[in-house]
Amino acid sequence: MSLPSEEDLVRELNAEVLAGREHLDRLVEGFLVGAMTPEAALNWLRRGAGSALITGGDRTDLILTALEADMSVLVLTGNLYPSLSVLTRAEEKGVPIVLVPQDTYTTVRRLEEISGRISPTPSSLKKIRLTRDIVGEYVDWRRIVEDYAEWKRRKRGSSST
Repeated sequence: MSLPSEEDLVRELNAEVLAGREHLDRLVEGFLVGAMTPEAALNWLRRGAGSALITGGDRTDLILTALEADMSVLVLTGNLYPSLSVLTRAEEKGVPIVLVPQDTYTTVRRLEEISGRISPTPSSLKKIRLTRDIVGEYVDWRRIVEDYAEWKRRKRGSSST
């Protein structure tokens, strides 16, 4: 439930969507900051599949690498527009790219602030339905109630001695 959606990021950051608007319905599983060379970052990017990459819009080499690593969304900072080849590849891969005016550090801090909040959007309703389905499938409520009742009986029995 604490995962923000890509829509949440766009709204909270007041970001401009540059590519992949129709793919903004996914949940963001984590955040990565793009500050390494593409070669050094590749392993981190692969392990961070489903995450948002936050990096400067002028990091074409890193952005293109990230597009091949199954990122959820790319958040480009500093109002630095990416090249046309980046936008074309993002559309081909179905990965949203959004642009914010803030620097990378400020953007990361803002994302930390919004993580864990649920807002009334279609994606938050999706989160609620998903949670309800998971709880319904995997939580044995009857067993919990029975165990709690047994615990209460034992507690009362031990406190009266």
